[in-house]
Amino acid sequence: MRETLRTRLGWLHGWLGYGAALVLTCIFATGSVAVFNMEITRWMQPEVQLATLVPPGALALDAAARLVAAEQARGVSAFITLPSARSPTLDVVHYNGHEFVGARLDPATGAAIPARITAGGGLFYNFHHTLFLGPQVGTVIVNIAGMALLVAIVSGVVIHIHALVPDIILFRLSAARLRAWLDAHLLAGVLFVPFMVMMAYTGVLVKADMLVPAAPRPARPVQANTPPPAPMPDLTRLPLAPLLAQARASLPGQEPGFILFAPQRVSIFAGDASSAFLTRDHADFTLPEGTLSRPAQPPPLLPAPCSSCTGCIMPVLPRRACGGCISCPACAAPPSWPAGWSCS
Repeated sequence: MRETLRTRLGWLHGWLGYGAALVLTCIFATGSVAVFNMEITRWMQPEVQLATLVPPGALALDAAARLVAAEQARGVSAFITLPSARSPTLDVVHYNGHEFVGARLDPATGAAIPARITAGGGLFYNFHHTLFLGPQVGTVIVNIAGMALLVAIVSGVVIHIHALVPDIILFRLSAARLRAWLDAHLLAGVLFVPFMVMMAYTGVLVKADMLVPAAPRPARPVQANTPPPAPMPDLTRLPLAPLLAQARASLPGQEPGFILFAPQRVSIFAGDASSAFLTRDHADFTLPEGTLSRPAQPPPLLPAPCSSCTGCIMPVLPRRACGGCISCPACAAPPSWPAGWSCS
C-alpha cells in the first residue's frame, strides 16, 4: 500500500511539476527582472535626461492637472505619479488593461518630454502577474500554476521523506546521467524547499479570492430617488502645490508618491519607497475647495481594506489581500525594488 501510494505520488509529482514548471519558469524569470521595472524603462527611454531628483513645481503640477482634466473629459481615469528616486519625471498615466501609460513631464517646468513609447520594464511586471493575458484570465492561470507547485512540493516531500537525509548527501556524478540529474534535483529541491513553499503559498494567497468562491455580499438597497453621480470639478482651477505641501506635512517621514482624483476629493498617497511596508497612507482634500478633510492615519498593525477603493472611480478588480484593485494605482503600483525583490 505504501509503495503504491509512493508510485502514484511520483506520477503526480512528475507530470504536474513538469507542466507547471513550463509556466512557472517564465513567471519566476520575469518576476526577478520586474523588480527593476522602472530602471529598465528609464534605460529604454534615453530622451529622459533628468540626472537629479527635482521636486515638482507649481507650474508642473498645474500642467499635470490640465492633462488629467483632459483625460477625464475623454472618460479616462488618469492620475499623477510624483517624481521619485527611481523615476524622476512627473507622470500623468492611466491603466489601459495591461499597464500604466501616459505622458511624462519635466517636474521643474511642466514641459512634456518626448520620450519614445515603450512597455519597458512594465512588460515583465505584467507578464509576471497576468502572463499578459489580462487581469482575469492571466491571473487565474498564474494562481493555478502556483497551486500546482504547492501540490508538487508536498508530493515530492512525501515521496522522499523516508530516506530524506541519506538522499541529501548523495550526489553521484559518476553514475548514469539520469541518476546524476535526479540527485541534483533532490539536493536543490531540499535546500530551497522552504523558499519555494513560502513563495508559492504567498503568491497564491494574495490572489486566492479569484479561485476560492467567497460568500455573496449583501446587495445594497436600491433607492428610488438616487441622485446622479457628481461631475468631476474643473481641475484646471485647483492649485495642487499647496495641497501637496499640506499632504507632505501630514505624512511625517513619508514622501508623497501619487495623486488620485475623484468627484468629491483629491487623495495624495505616500510613495512606496517611503517605508518597507505598503501602508497606503494618504491625505484627502475636498473638491472644489481643496480643504484637508482626512489627515494621514498611522499604518495599521493588521491588514485592512484599502480605503481608496471605496470611492475609487476606476473599475474594481480583485488585486491584493488588502482588498485593493488592480486598476487602482494605490493598489496596483509596483513596489520599490527592495520590497519587490523580497516578494518576487
